[in-house]
Amino acid sequence: MDADALTKAQASPLVFYPNAMGAIGRKPDHGNQLETIPSFDGEVYPKHRSNSNFEENNVEKFLLAAVAALFLVIQFNVGSVNAVELDESIRTVPLNDKGDKMTLSLKQVKQGQKVFVDSCSYCHKGGATKTNPNVNLGLTALSGAYPARDNVEGIVDYLKNPTTYDGEKDIYEFHPNTTRSDLYPKMRNLTDEDLEAVAGHILIQPEIRGILWGGGKVYN
Repeated sequence: MDADALTKAQASPLVFYPNAMGAIGRKPDHGNQLETIPSFDGEVYPKHRSNSNFEENNVEKFLLAAVAALFLVIQFNVGSVNAVELDESIRTVPLNDKGDKMTLSLKQVKQGQKVFVDSCSYCHKGGATKTNPNVNLGLTALSGAYPARDNVEGIVDYLKNPTTYDGEKDIYEFHPNTTRSDLYPKMRNLTDEDLEAVAGHILIQPEIRGILWGGGKVYN
């Protein structure tokens, strides 16, 4: 080796690494950064790391940042949808079969949802009817009953005095109701306000959930 080559070799940074037997080798590190690795003898030595590792780390960080930003956007949009769902026009539902209407307060909306989850969802999850899939809680099915149940007073009346779909027979012993709360403990403490709230909850769901409401296992 001539003098110039020796001088360059001595000036070049050295990277020490263990070989398979735990011995120490060395090679020039041309401006790359170092990280440490253990050897078989228990000592820790610097390890050569190429610039490509830094590029990979930067790409990974960029992807994580992009995912986080996307998550925030989705959360914002979901919050916006919820606000729209509670708009006054959606909270306005038929009061009776005479054409009168009522607007549910935000408190009634929350109250109705709680009553439905606690007392109705076992048989009517997602607006379907577990015991009779042909009759769901969608507006078409409710309006086809006799008397019509597509209004607050109609649903409240049903929860007090349930009848068959054609209205010809009482079914107190087969459907939860407040009149026979001795048979249905979950109905025992429900007030008229609770019944109105849960009726309102049922009536606004088609507007909020669309075909998902009453769609059965296909959608829920």
